[in-house]
Amino acid sequence: MPPERNALTSACRAWREPLVTRMEFERRSVTRTTISKDALLFFDAQRGVLTCRVQDVTNSGAGIELHNLNLLPLNFELSFDSFHTVRECRVIWRQGDFVGVAFQN
Repeated sequence: MPPERNALTSACRAWREPLVTRMEFERRSVTRTTISKDALLFFDAQRGVLTCRVQDVTNSGAGIELHNLNLLPLNFELSFDSFHTVRECRVIWRQGDFVGVAFQN
């Protein structure tokens, strides 16, 4: 097989194979703990308390799955224990129903 054709075949094969999966490339310097736990969030008296699911957590932030919540302010409060304790959060990134937040306190 000519070298050009061999290179093209290799390139096509590589294109079909994922280079890096989501979990293989980790930019965080702190290890996440997977918890998949229901939590409550609050950001406005009109909307009241809403439910969400925290998928993973560190000392500095969390990955949260929202339940079809289209609008979310940049800052809100999150509680794992019915508001006995509260974490102030700031949205860092959002992708559909998944949000990455940093804890402010």
